[in-house]
Amino acid sequence: MNNILPSDSAASSSSLSHLWVIPPLYVHTTDDAVPLS
Repeated sequence: MNNILPSDSAASSSSLSHLWVIPPLYVHTTDDAVPLS
């Protein structure tokens, strides 16, 4: 069960990293009004 804890933490970190990169990207693409999604 201890193995799931670190794994979850890593997944959360990856998800957070992606979220953090989206805001700046949106601001940069806001001029084009074309979201990456």
